[in-house]
Amino acid sequence: MWLMYRRMSPRRHPKEADGLSQVAPFNIIVAGVGGQGNLVCSRALGEAAMESGLSPTIGQTFGASRRGGSVLTHVRLADRMVAPLIPRGHLNLLLGLEPLEGLRAVVQFGSRETVAVMIDRPIDTVDTLTGEREYPDIDELFRRTVRLCHQTYRVEPPLEKLPSVRSLNAYVLGIVAGLEIAPIKMEALEDAVSRIDSGLGHNIKAFDMGVSHARGLQPLGLFS
Repeated sequence: MWLMYRRMSPRRHPKEADGLSQVAPFNIIVAGVGGQGNLVCSRALGEAAMESGLSPTIGQTFGASRRGGSVLTHVRLADRMVAPLIPRGHLNLLLGLEPLEGLRAVVQFGSRETVAVMIDRPIDTVDTLTGEREYPDIDELFRRTVRLCHQTYRVEPPLEKLPSVRSLNAYVLGIVAGLEIAPIKMEALEDAVSRIDSGLGHNIKAFDMGVSHARGLQPLGLFS
């Protein structure tokens, strides 16, 4: 495993930020595999946080290549400089672009205070493709996540309606904005997504779809 990180400076005074304790950072992990756009998510979250007057710190860890390119991006929103990696048990919000990687992040960093937004779209790793390991039952994976977290949202993305599969990360950010589960204003996050768009408008369209979809989402209850 190796780490890269960056700090970003707020565009207005941190005391103007809304909904964030000046004691504890708000901690987000984007969990996925290589190529899913963790960096796009973290960049948009960081820029939106700066617009909200926060001082984001972004760290990224990369797993072994035999795991199929596991990537965890740590995004910490605070009113001051903080360490790039989230301490164990201090995860506030998980964005699981890949469900198994999301569960692994919850096991390592989550608590009964964690809110998990998990995309129900499994992606095979090198180990599962070669038959060395079996991908776990998807329902059991979500059962475990529900037991570990405060709230778990199982999101089935409308892939046939998204402008591009590569815009799935923007769709997830729309879910976050629509659920209002992070101390970032929806307008700031929408502006950040629009700035990193490809010029075709795919990301902002996917973001708007996520916001709309979030209105009908309910957290999972305990499975029988």
